[in-house]
Amino acid sequence: MDQVSLDQRREILMQVVAHEVSRGARLESQMDAMAVLVVGKPTNHILHLLITLFTCGLWVFVWLGMATSQERRVTFMIDAAGRLHVDGRLAAQQPIRPAA
Repeated sequence: MDQVSLDQRREILMQVVAHEVSRGARLESQMDAMAVLVVGKPTNHILHLLITLFTCGLWVFVWLGMATSQERRVTFMIDAAGRLHVDGRLAAQQPIRPAA
């Protein structure tokens, strides 16, 4: 399998990150050939507090469920062969080539 240069890996990762950000993800950190993105929306805790107070505490169960499942971090990595790995799993069998 052909090796790709670090610059090519950075270019491929930049394309992947740009695509995910256009779909609503937020970039948390990025290194040479790896990036961590946050997917999902943060919980509006002020709104949930007000609803919980208004419903005499019944809404707290919904709030807890939403607070624990709204955002998650996803790791994207480009290996030395130019293949994409998402959260440690191979996501693209064929190497991704940088855009010309």
